[in-house]
Amino acid sequence: MTVFLVRHGQSVGNADRMFSGMTDHPLTELGRAQATEAGRAFAGHGFAHVVTSELSRAIETADRLLAAAGVQHGQPRRLRGLNERDFGVFECADDPGLEHLPEGDLRRRVCLDVAYRPKNGESMIDCLERAVTCLETEILPLAGDGDILVVAHGNVIRSLVLVHLGWPLDLLPEMPSRNCLITRIEPAGWVRT
Repeated sequence: MTVFLVRHGQSVGNADRMFSGMTDHPLTELGRAQATEAGRAFAGHGFAHVVTSELSRAIETADRLLAAAGVQHGQPRRLRGLNERDFGVFECADDPGLEHLPEGDLRRRVCLDVAYRPKNGESMIDCLERAVTCLETEILPLAGDGDILVVAHGNVIRSLVLVHLGWPLDLLPEMPSRNCLITRIEPAGWVRT
C-alpha cells in the first residue's frame, strides 16, 4: 500500500503571491491544467481512498486529477487536519519571496522560523503536528484497503514528508513545494522520530 501526496494546483492566492493559508482561494486556469496533467500520471490507477483538505483548491484538484486519470471514485473524504497552515494576521498578506523581504520583516519569520506563531495563527510546528496526527489517526488506519490519494497543501505535505524521512525540523522551510507535485510514501516505513 502506498500513500500518494499531491499538492493542489495553482490557486489565485499562489498566482497573486500571498499567504493563502485558510483563505479559500479557487484554482486558476493554470491550476486546473496542472491538476489534469497530474491526473495523467495516475492513468488507470485505482485508489481505495481519496482524502483532501476542506479547502476548495484541494477538492477541485482531486476531482480534476481523478477525472484525468479515468478513475471512478466517490466523493473524497474531507479532513480538517489536512487544511493549510493558518497564517493568522498574515492571511492574504503579500508574499514577494524571501529574496525581496528586508531583514526584520516579520514575514521572514513566518517563512523561516518553524516555531514562530503569528497572532491568531499556527507555527510550522503546529501545522506539522496537526498534519501528522491526521495521517496517523485518520489516514494510515485505511492502509490495509489499498493505495490512498491525499490532496492537500504545501505546508502539510512538506511536514508529512519531513517526518517520513526523519529529517530535522529546521529543514522544513527548505523543502520543495510546487503545485501538483506528487510525492509517494510507503506507510510500512512510517516512523515518527
